Amino acid sequence: MFSRRRAQKRQELLLTLSERLRSPDSTVREKASAEVAQTRDLEWALRELAQALDHEPSLDAFVAATGAFSDALCRDEALRGRAVRVFARNLDDPEGVLREWTALVAELGGAPALEVIDADLRHDARLRLEALRKQGWTPEGLPGVQPGTFIFELQFGIAVSAIHAAVRRGSPLSEEDARLTRVEARAVFKQALPHPRGSTESADQLMPLAALPDEDSWSDRARTGLRVDEALSLCGSGEEDLVALGMEVLGCLVTLHDGIRRDRVRETLDDLASREQEPFTLGEILDCYSLMHAEFPLPDPPLDLFLDKVRHPAAQVRSSAALGLSHLAPGHPKEASAVDALVRLLDEDVDDEVRQCAAGALHRGEYSSQDNASAASSALARHADSAVPAIRAQSLADRLGQGAPDAFPRLLTELELPDPHWRFMPVVALAATRTSDPRMPRPIRTALIKRVAHLQKTGWADRHADPVYPDAQDRAELLEDALTNLRA
Repeated sequence: MFSRRRAQKRQELLLTLSERLRSPDSTVREKASAEVAQTRDLEWALRELAQALDHEPSLDAFVAATGAFSDALCRDEALRGRAVRVFARNLDDPEGVLREWTALVAELGGAPALEVIDADLRHDARLRLEALRKQGWTPEGLPGVQPGTFIFELQFGIAVSAIHAAVRRGSPLSEEDARLTRVEARAVFKQALPHPRGSTESADQLMPLAALPDEDSWSDRARTGLRVDEALSLCGSGEEDLVALGMEVLGCLVTLHDGIRRDRVRETLDDLASREQEPFTLGEILDCYSLMHAEFPLPDPPLDLFLDKVRHPAAQVRSSAALGLSHLAPGHPKEASAVDALVRLLDEDVDDEVRQCAAGALHRGEYSSQDNASAASSALARHADSAVPAIRAQSLADRLGQGAPDAFPRLLTELELPDPHWRFMPVVALAATRTSDPRMPRPIRTALIKRVAHLQKTGWADRHADPVYPDAQDRAELLEDALTNLRA
């Protein structure tokens, strides 16, 4: 009688927990998932939590659900070992980890294992696996981290959350949602088309398509993919104005969402770059290559294209080519050729914007050869007194990195000008946090603090603000960052 009563009570508890896991209140779901993970019936707990992973609408509550699922898995030594092996042996195989992981979850009562894994999902999983490797995962698992410890449970939970989040983010939209997303994108394109390409008016129309939402949702990635598809259709239209619009859209989307339709974007860029394009479109093509390579290195970066376009008659194209070389050239067999090209631009180009881009590229490049690094620094040093403030700022930032003894006094001189250029504010922040010799002398630091504080009080942020960047708020933040680092 008592055993039957206990069994009934246990069933009532499980039913209550199951209902709470499906509550409309995310806080209730989060608490319930933690309790479910500790119930005596482990098989039931794993099934309930596996189903919760695939139906949890809130990204925040999803983290709690994956943590609970990880805790439940760790209660069974064999299951924990299987899960660890899924992650460990597939660190270099995104498709493998997705197939094996979803098969394990399906076996425990979750959604069916993935059958179709597209390029977007593979890329998302690849980036997540790279992050796991940086956090200590190896093909042997988590060497030196004992199961049952806090560190193990933390690292294991992160892996579960990361890989299953990729699965959820890769889910396609319903047919109706997909149709509405395409219609919305085409309407925005129609509104943007009459405006000049690259104009503020055009950007105002297009940026909402690429802007990160205030609250993340599982459908964000799928929606962006469809928008990229629509932009690629414009690029393939063969009509110059539509191709230019398509590239402008891709530029917006790739800036914030690289990794979506990556292979198709690369194919389109290669096709367009093989044919004559007007300057705006060509500049956007170069920018897209650069953005893609910076986010995840291209296996065969088109460095020859960039080396050719630094000689293009349009300044806009030369600027894009120069900036791209800082991403594509380091470590490439033609790294020295890229440095030579950038030095020529800095020394000889007739356009200050192009020279500024070349200076930035020379400063940012992470060169594999010391000779190339020295050539870049020498070129920047020659322009320490340039009439262009942005070039002086790049030169000064490089001199700080080289430990040049005159760098700190030069920085103070720049800040003591009646209206210092905003590009020196990030240099102040950089110099203030330098911990190796030579460190910023205390008298210079004190003088800079006084000067930056004076600029704050006298409204420097509101003077000469750019409508795009830096506007008055951006300039105020630059001042605040500089002052915070100086006082730290």
